[in-house]
Amino acid sequence: MRLRMIGLAIVLVALAGIYQFGVWAFDKITGSTFGEDPAPTSLDVGDLAPNEEVLEPNGDPYDTGFLYGKQPVVIAFLEGHACAGCVDALAQLGARAAEFRAAGAQLVAITADNPAGAKQTVAQLQAKGIDGVRVFADPQRYVARQFVVKTPHAPTGLSAVFIVDTSGAVQLAARAETAGAVLPGPQELLASLKPTPP
Repeated sequence: MRLRMIGLAIVLVALAGIYQFGVWAFDKITGSTFGEDPAPTSLDVGDLAPNEEVLEPNGDPYDTGFLYGKQPVVIAFLEGHACAGCVDALAQLGARAAEFRAAGAQLVAITADNPAGAKQTVAQLQAKGIDGVRVFADPQRYVARQFVVKTPHAPTGLSAVFIVDTSGAVQLAARAETAGAVLPGPQELLASLKPTPP
């Protein structure tokens, strides 16, 4: 009985080793990571923005593709409601919401919070008199990874800002690669909005 247990243990260890070698070889041959969705290495002007699922503050799923199809969208990525500098930077954009609407665009924020945190971000904006920003949650940062947004260490403002036109093409891509990096402000974003061809 004891020899059978030892033999079974040896077989299991050998199988685990073969599996690990197979995963390693697959990764080396294909250049991908087994079992994970590969994230793009860049998303720049002219590229198509991904259609991915975010969560509304009430927890309902929402496909980002629906945002792009109606009108150009300015997408601001931020850490969440606990980052006061992030919410302040978002409020600066939101204070110009009427101008963005007049230019035919909508303002959207995608936060790394869960839906409850996104709801808190909405409440923080409303406390500042801002109601022209649509806030979504991306708790697993899947959408942020698709947009190739890397959060700076100790963020002090927005992580990234994109403008996507109605065809889904990126018109502007700006990322804060380091803490304190300066992203385009409301005036620059308004000037970057281009009419979408019919």
